Amino acid sequence: MELLGFIKGIVRSSISHLADGEDNRAVMPQSLKTENGDKADPIQVESCTPEQSLIQKEDQQILLDLYERVLKRVEGNQELESLAVCMMEGIHEPKEMEEITQIPIKRIYQLRR
Repeated sequence: MELLGFIKGIVRSSISHLADGEDNRAVMPQSLKTENGDKADPIQVESCTPEQSLIQKEDQQILLDLYERVLKRVEGNQELESLAVCMMEGIHEPKEMEEITQIPIKRIYQLRR
């Protein structure tokens, strides 16, 4: 995997996490009806205090900084870069990593040490 592909994966993941955050959650009106005509159950969305929102943003920044540090450490080693992207995307199973990266599973075990 090229460095550009690796960086695209990280950016895509970060954007996805930001988009899925509570600040971007849609709330549906309680008056919507279900398919059989009944009223839908009220949707309860946890409100976020300003302090919680700040903490979440700080946590996201810490995570992004961590990603950057990991990328700098493995820069130049395409195998490690590929595995780092997988792990940052939440893929930890060697079999899945093998399918995505085309790195033999035995080599994945060696690199993960």
